[in-house]
Amino acid sequence: MNFTQLADVVEDQGGFDVDRTMIESWVNETYKEMVAASGWLVATVTIATTVIDQETYAMPDNIVDVEALRVGTSSSYQRVTTSEMWELESGDGRIAGGFGPVFSQDFDADGDRVLKLWPAPDTAGETIYARAALIPADLSGTQTPIVPTRSEERRVGKECRSRWS
Repeated sequence: MNFTQLADVVEDQGGFDVDRTMIESWVNETYKEMVAASGWLVATVTIATTVIDQETYAMPDNIVDVEALRVGTSSSYQRVTTSEMWELESGDGRIAGGFGPVFSQDFDADGDRVLKLWPAPDTAGETIYARAALIPADLSGTQTPIVPTRSEERRVGKECRSRWS
């Protein structure tokens, strides 16, 4: 079923007394929320290029969660919580398995989502790559919503159950 057909079904069977634009907006927002919550749309994306001694980088709006981070072609960063990052920045923290570059997801003073790198890069111009769960772009016309295959649903379900236990 494509986007237009999906919006038709919602309009015909949903019992909504609103215009078509509102229905299409609702379908898109609901689709994005479901994909974001599932975390199954994952890709490697470019975040930014490094700036010497800059530890904070804006996170693109289409990213739900960063699973892994790499600077340049070889520097992998370990993910830590914001509390662990706080302790590392104050000099009180330790990383399980030793010290190495780490990252955390956080918010800046304006409430925008950011990635924090520790230690701050000492080289400028290296690309920051992230393996991230993404929010899909808006659908329109004859586009078909991307949905996970059955095996992908099982994999995501197993990951969720293991996190909860």
